[in-house]
Amino acid sequence: MVVLFQILTRTLQQQSEDGSWGVSGSREETAYAIITLANVDSLPFVTPIASQIESAISRGRKYLKSIKALEDIKLTPSDYIWAGKVSYGVENVCHSYVVGALNAPVPQYLLGPRVSGLVNIPSKRVSSFTKFYAKLPMFANIDTWKIKAWLIEGYLFLPDLEKMRLGVFNRGGMDEDKYFEYLPFSWTGPNGLENTNAGAQTLFDMMIISMVNYQVDEFFDGVVARGDMSTIALLRRNIEKLFSDLDTYSSKGNSVNGFEELPTYDQDIYNQLSEFLNFVVSYPRIQSASPNDKAQLHLELKSYLLAHTQQCEDSIKLRRQGSQKICNAPPSSYMRWVRNTASDHLSSQYAFAFMVCLFGNQVDYFPSSEIRFIGQDCCTHLSVICRMFNDYGSLDRDRKESNLNSMFFPEFDGKGKTDAELRTELVKLAKYERKCLALSFNELAAACGDRYRRIYDMMRLFYNASEIYTEVYEVKDLSTWH
Repeated sequence: MVVLFQILTRTLQQQSEDGSWGVSGSREETAYAIITLANVDSLPFVTPIASQIESAISRGRKYLKSIKALEDIKLTPSDYIWAGKVSYGVENVCHSYVVGALNAPVPQYLLGPRVSGLVNIPSKRVSSFTKFYAKLPMFANIDTWKIKAWLIEGYLFLPDLEKMRLGVFNRGGMDEDKYFEYLPFSWTGPNGLENTNAGAQTLFDMMIISMVNYQVDEFFDGVVARGDMSTIALLRRNIEKLFSDLDTYSSKGNSVNGFEELPTYDQDIYNQLSEFLNFVVSYPRIQSASPNDKAQLHLELKSYLLAHTQQCEDSIKLRRQGSQKICNAPPSSYMRWVRNTASDHLSSQYAFAFMVCLFGNQVDYFPSSEIRFIGQDCCTHLSVICRMFNDYGSLDRDRKESNLNSMFFPEFDGKGKTDAELRTELVKLAKYERKCLALSFNELAAACGDRYRRIYDMMRLFYNASEIYTEVYEVKDLSTWH
């Protein structure tokens, strides 16, 4: 279902202004597209964008008639879309497709209720989310039908994503995961936005990792943070042990083994983190990654879990101090904190390393140290931006729950300022990081060139999938309350 819908949306997005398809407005390519749309218009879940489909077909047919696609039998160079030793076309084949395109019924088939019942697309939710996302800067100038289409595509992933919901964490001690419905669009939207055309399996893999990362956040905030400093110290040692075991047993299938007997509370924490680590490093689709890319993933995973542990420790100290206007004993300067612990805490670095492993085929994904370095620099800047806007949206919640927030650092001098003033200061810093990120992307494009353009495109997809949350955090705190 997902692949069929991707065929539909990508065909719609590739139509030219004059109604044709193809680089040169080929009548045969235009006919292919019209026949494709006539068939997929039969699907039961396309109703919210049915008018766009029918409009595209109508425009395509008008184009074919305007160029007298049937009357002018002789093919022109723009019709040479078949490749051999030279480009060529076949008149009979071309005209057969044109006849089919001009006469195909729309929709092509009338499917029964059994097929319609296979997928449930909540039309009211689609309309509501369309209005919501249209307000974000990223989608401000995007046609409404495209946002609807990317939302529908996202909903088609939800049933399979639902099956993985309890695949790692049992969600004990955690409330409703209200971010869940947002997850698919955070990948289908950016994928369509820049016509990246990442495959359905890649999108689904990244949705799973995004979901599990939210669950890690919930687990640390809702379970680990209820412990004390002894819990934190023990957890830090256990994380070191987990990764030591991972290195020891990596040649035997990347399994992570338990070790010493622990108190029940700490043993539960250890077991859950062990399950998480096993899930990530044993994920089937990354097993073809190069040893270097896998090693990078392990390093980022370790930094991610240790950053969560440090965040819990800092928050416990903050809770003990009483007032949460300013952190009296910050762990470091704000600059150092936001570029290290704070950004690692958000999972972007490790999720990026995971995505790199998805594309591996026994050799390093990045073809040079320059491209790898600049790509990681892009990821570092977007991690900082994400953390800043995460804190922007969760200021009130962080005060109530004593979670260390950017605006609690002495550099912001929060005692004498309103929350609006603090947020304004933070946005200024985020704008600076955006300028740095834009420069890094320019350098990445130059380093990749045409030969490695796909690497740049996938980095942009990852960026936009993160950027969508920075824009959402400005209007809505997605973190689960507990």
